[in-house]
Formats: sequence, structure tokens, C-alpha cells
Amino acid sequence: MLRQAGRDLLDRRCTFGTESEAPAVPRAAWLQNRLNDGVRGDHLARRLRARLLGQDAALGEVLERLSLEVVGQLPSRPIRLLLAGPTGCGKSMACKIVAETLDLPYHYIDAASFDSPYAVRASLAGAATGIVGSQNDGRLARIARRPAVVEVADLDHAPDHVRADLCDFFLRILEEGTLQTGTGRIVRTCPQLLFMFTSNVAYGTDNATVRVGFAKPSRNQVREWVIDRVVRHLGHAFFSRVGEPCMFDEFTTEAASAIAAMEIRALVGRVLQVERVEVAEGAARQVVADMPSLEGGARRVIDAAKRAVVPALKKVRGKPAGVILVRGQGGQLVVETAGEGRHEAARTPDGSSGRRR
Repeated sequence: MLRQAGRDLLDRRCTFGTESEAPAVPRAAWLQNRLNDGVRGDHLARRLRARLLGQDAALGEVLERLSLEVVGQLPSRPIRLLLAGPTGCGKSMACKIVAETLDLPYHYIDAASFDSPYAVRASLAGAATGIVGSQNDGRLARIARRPAVVEVADLDHAPDHVRADLCDFFLRILEEGTLQTGTGRIVRTCPQLLFMFTSNVAYGTDNATVRVGFAKPSRNQVREWVIDRVVRHLGHAFFSRVGEPCMFDEFTTEAASAIAAMEIRALVGRVLQVERVEVAEGAARQVVADMPSLEGGARRVIDAAKRAVVPALKKVRGKPAGVILVRGQGGQLVVETAGEGRHEAARTPDGSSGRRR
């Protein structure tokens, strides 16, 4: 306990300085080594692709950009990435997986929660001297005491009169690796942070993937449109610091079916306390087909899978043993113990039992 208290005191001394001590503290050697190991191996790539389905191109861009940042970024600057894509496509989940894989704390900052330029600085940097609470550090000043992954979500959802100030707030952090608190102290340990900015800009009502004409736009055309919107909404200075966005794709029926099957498998296994659960292909497709649309992404699919499988779980009596099969029957899901013959018959494309009369 005393050793930890000593570390906390040392961290606090290293965190703050005066204007004459403004240069940022470079990333610690152990942190740089951990980041290097994370981008060199395939462990991060495997974890991302196992949990984010249908986003192979986007995850390839995330891994490539993260490698460039870790290897090429100055140690006196924080690592930064910009993830762009429609709602529910897995941007926030990617941030969490990166944090888990690198064994770093994950922090979430909702850009849309700030209602004024003053709220941005008071919340993140701390209140000015003379204001109630000025003795307390801002949230980002506290986070910067330890290496961490920080997701700054929905920059484009911030009110218009706040968005410019919010982006300007991060310019000094991304360029110099320092942050000035409300009381004038300089936080010098921002290079220990990995910033992942997420944005839905150019999607939704202003959808970059929907263009006039019959041909679907190419990925490069969508990228150019998104970059144009990023510059327009967030500014040239901010874009020059975060670089080109990693492009997440819109949800497809195939990806939705795979996510529905994954959620059904996890939920049934957790509730029935069994290790092996198999989901018939038709069951997952049925869940997706019953959805009015795929807008909302993975969250909507997961909710739909829960609504479909929970009634079937309520009908299960006792604790079943062996392999559990989830299949479709009469427009509903059925949870049962897989038997010889029935197990194979349940894998018909329409999700029916497939029994011979």
C-alpha cells in the first residue's frame, strides 16, 4: 500500500508542471514496448475480427493506422485515430477491444454531452481559479495520470457552437502532448494516452453511401465524401492532426445474421449454463428477417435476438444436458436438446425441423 502511495505521488509530480516545464513527458519505455508488441503480433487482429463481424476492411485500416502511429508518432505526442462509420457498426467496440488487448484502462467521453464551450474546458481540464470546484482536476487531467485508451465519441453530434471549441481543445493535446488546466497548471503526461475519436459524420440523413444514380459508390468515393464532411464539420486543423479516418462499413444482412447467431449462442449458454450451443442457420436469418430495418446496427440486432430467444428459454424445463440446439419453427425460435438425426435435420435453410413424415 505504501509502495502504491509512493507511485501515486510520483505520478502526480510528473503529471503537472509550470509553463517553464511545458514540454511533454515522453511515453514510458514499458508502454512503448507493450504497444510495439501489440501491433507486431496477430493477437489484436484475431480478437478484433472474432468480435466485429463484417468489418474486415475497416479493421485492416485500424490495424494499419495503429501500427503507423505506434511506430512513427513522436513519443512526446499521444497516439490518435479517427474511426468513421454509421451508427452501430462497431466503432466503440473496436476501441474497447484495443484497450482490453493492450491491457490498458478504457475511458469514454461523450462529446454530445457538452452544452457550452465553458463546459468543455471545465469538465475536461478543470474549473478556473475562484470557481467552485477549481481545486479538483478535470476529467482528462485525471485520466492522463495513467496510460489509457480514451474514446471521444460522436464529435459531430456536439452542438454547433460547442464543436469548434471542443476540436480546438484537443489541438494542443495532439500537437504538443500537454494540457493546461483551469488553474494554469500543465499536464505533461498526455503522450501516455491513446485517443480514438469516433464519428458518424456523413452518415445517417447525410449518408455518404447513398448517391444519385444507379451505381453504388466505391469505397474510395465514400472516403472522399467522408473526409470532406470531416473537414467541414471538425476543421482542417483537427483533421490534419488525426489523419484520414478508418472507414467502417454499413451493416449487411450476412453480418447481422452472424451477430444474431453469436448473441443467441451466448445468451442460451449463459442462461442454461451449458458449454455447447448450436444455432441453425435459418434461426439467425429469421431473427434478421423479422427486423424492420438494419438501421441502428449491431445493437438493434442484439436486441432483436434477445426478444426472439427469451420466450423460447422460458419454455425450457429443468437443466438440459448435452448439445443445445436453437432452431426456427412456425416463425418462432425453439430451444431443445439436439438428438441423433434431429440435429442434422434442424439445419435446413428455412429453419424448420426437416423431419420426414
